[in-house]
Amino acid sequence: MTLLDKTLLRATCYPPRLQMRLNNEDDPVNHPSHYTDGGIETLDFILAKKLDFLLGQVIKYVSRAGKKDPGKELQDLEKAEFYLKRKIELMKGAGNNEG
Repeated sequence: MTLLDKTLLRATCYPPRLQMRLNNEDDPVNHPSHYTDGGIETLDFILAKKLDFLLGQVIKYVSRAGKKDPGKELQDLEKAEFYLKRKIELMKGAGNNEG
């Protein structure tokens, strides 16, 4: 298979966001690289799992920790912890232990 064949195959087999990532393209507004690494965009994962706002924030901050700004990895993890604790507090307050 030639390089052209591989490029055409890759261009037609993947969704546009993953295609951008495979081509090392970055769209800092709509699809920033710190949310698209790993083959799935963080937002797509959150939507596919039908997560609420608080759990979506947990996933967002965990997935970008150390990638958006390596110097703020701990801060991103602390933000994730904040949202997770808030979710747990709300569930306990509502007497809901199922999620």
